Order: sequence, then C-alpha cells, then structure tokens
Amino acid sequence: MKTECPHCHGQTDLTVEVPGMAAAPARVGLKWAVIGVFVVLALLGIAAPVLLKRLAHQSRGNSVQRQPASAPKSAAQPAPVARQVQNDFEIDRVTIQTPAGGSLTHATGTLRNLLSRQRFAVRVELECLDATGAVIATASDYTAVIEPKAQWQFRGLILKGKPASARITRITEQQ
Repeated sequence: MKTECPHCHGQTDLTVEVPGMAAAPARVGLKWAVIGVFVVLALLGIAAPVLLKRLAHQSRGNSVQRQPASAPKSAAQPAPVARQVQNDFEIDRVTIQTPAGGSLTHATGTLRNLLSRQRFAVRVELECLDATGAVIATASDYTAVIEPKAQWQFRGLILKGKPASARITRITEQQ
C-alpha cells in the first residue's frame, strides 16, 4: 500500500510488521539464558573439586581423631610417664616461670598436635593455682597455626597473684 508523505509529498510504501519478526528478541533472551547456564556450570566445575577435597580432608581428620580411642596399641606399650591428651593435643607439663630479677610471671608448656593435619587459631586457656589448689588467676596464649605432628611452646602471661602451679582448662581451635 502506498500513501503520500505529508512532508515531502512523495509516495511512501507502508508495511505491516510480521509476527515472526517479534520472535527475534526472544532468541536474544534465550541466548543469555544459555550463557547463564554455562557460567553456572563452569562455576560448579571449579567449586566442586574444592568442596570435595575439603569434605575428604575433614573425613580423614575425623578418622584420625578416632584413632586414640582404640586403646589396644597403647595398652601393649605403656608409656613411662602418663601423657595427658586433650582435643587431640598432647600436653607436656605446665610450669610457672618468673625470670630472675623480672616481675612478669608466665605459665609455660608444650602442646603437640597429634593429627596429620594443620590446626588453625589454637588458643590454650589456663587456671593458675595457689599452694592450696585454689584458682587465683587465669592465663591464655594463642598461635595462628600448628603444623601436623609439630609442637608449640605456649607462654601465657599471669597478670595477678603468685601461683604455685597451673593447669590447662581448655584448648580451642578454628574449625
């Protein structure tokens, strides 16, 4: 169909939009949906091995933690000195140290990581006891990481009192 242009008075063809042409924008939307699906699948492909490795590492850590509970091995070879184990850390004797001529007093000792994995954000909390066994103060120390089967020499500052001994009350770590 032709009509006269009101501006230039020339003949202009009038066209009607075909419904098939309106489907083109839907294909663009479909294109972005397909791209989105591929991006999500790619992210899952990257994240899945990391998550599976973490789960496997945790399950191995749990199986290692259960090993000390099986006592036949330790019953066959009794240790000359009874070792103290808490939260899969072997605790060496805790002592009170005040340097000669110094005014600061510390509770010191050694923790040994019994697991075959790193331990992160390890905090040891201690109670300081007087000669009668009464708690007179607390102390704590922190380390960022303890390697597998490694030892950590902790040193907690005692802020008040003159303790005769100290004992570990709690050992925590970041999970």
